[in-house]
Amino acid sequence: MEKRKLVSRILAGTLSVLGFAGCDGSGGNEDMYGCPIVDFQVKGTVLSEEDVPLEGIRVVVRTAWDNADDNADTVYTNAKGEFKSHELSTVAIDQQKVYFDDTDGENKGGAFKSDSIALEKMDKKQLKKGNGWFEGQFEYTAPVVKLSKEEKKPEE
Repeated sequence: MEKRKLVSRILAGTLSVLGFAGCDGSGGNEDMYGCPIVDFQVKGTVLSEEDVPLEGIRVVVRTAWDNADDNADTVYTNAKGEFKSHELSTVAIDQQKVYFDDTDGENKGGAFKSDSIALEKMDKKQLKKGNGWFEGQFEYTAPVVKLSKEEKKPEE
């Protein structure tokens, strides 16, 4: 009986030491909790088909993988047609889109059709490396977005 107790204690001590050694944080993500996260920002330029910068175009950057309305950032283009979103965070870059809408109608050069582009079709630059669950910080640059004018409806 005494021998059995001794073996149990030795095994318990060995397993305890091995268990603590496996949690030293030098491995990878096995001692972390949560979900992956990535920080990103989107920038670009919006022009008319005639290469005229469009000011006041609403740019909506979706952060949810399913492009849900509740997770979005809205900015507007400046006089040069340029925009830059705020720094955003999401669990992963997947199917997110950026939407471009003319909200002022005929003002500032006429009424333009809405358009969108997926983040995956933009140039991606890593600004900061990730560690563990943090995948890093990225900047997405949209290709020049050219909006076409809406056709005027004939008056009745």
